[in-house]
Amino acid sequence: MASMLADFVPVIEDDTIYLVRDPRSDLNNFRSAGSPVRHGPDPMDFQDFIASVAPVPTLHLDTSTIAEPTEHARPRGNNAHNSPKWQNAMAFARTLAIEAAKGSAFQEGMAALNNTIRYHVNHHHHPTPPNLALAALVAKIHQATSTLLSITDDWFRWSQAHYNHKEKFGAVHLAGFTILNFVVFQSNLGELSEALDGDVTPLVEDARIFKTEACVQEVREAMARYCRSVRELANEARANGGMMAAGFDTHDGEVEEAARCLA
Repeated sequence: MASMLADFVPVIEDDTIYLVRDPRSDLNNFRSAGSPVRHGPDPMDFQDFIASVAPVPTLHLDTSTIAEPTEHARPRGNNAHNSPKWQNAMAFARTLAIEAAKGSAFQEGMAALNNTIRYHVNHHHHPTPPNLALAALVAKIHQATSTLLSITDDWFRWSQAHYNHKEKFGAVHLAGFTILNFVVFQSNLGELSEALDGDVTPLVEDARIFKTEACVQEVREAMARYCRSVRELANEARANGGMMAAGFDTHDGEVEEAARCLA
């Protein structure tokens, strides 16, 4: 399945990078025209139902805080973005925006799954105990997803704010190379986004189409693995005294709350 990032377009204005939904995209990665919910007796249009409860997010990452150190002030005028340090900072900001977009697109997909199951249960079947249990399970997964993505969003913002001081957090030396701990953390954080975009998204799509407990359980198990990865990354950051002193929040309570929802 193609990445949902195809639905986003970047908009750069002054020192700000916006990722917004392309108005030409049809959002059908999670709302295919062949969905069985379109064929029920209820007159309510499914697309209208989704639109009423799942607004499309607009992502915003402010790059004005990612600037060169004051002793190497960023050039002004037509050459304002030409220095290597500023170009690296802008590239980093774009990377953060893309990774954040993956999480936002995934969260939209989870919201669509949650709404699909609710619609399926309430408008096309009697609310039997198994159907209600399925809806409750999806709601818990959706809640956990929102919690976990709010954590990673906070980590993206922290990374943005501390780009200029990345050397303060130490480095590792491996096979003759020196790698900043900040870079290692960013790589691991990016892998979390890749896992959602590449591994879990197809499971969410299957659950949306087939609406079976087996498919939903696969999503739950995948998100439980994701939650464990978030906890591991938080533990790695906790072991870095510099990051913790710089205000890094491991969000332990929220991680455990998400884990309980996915248990």
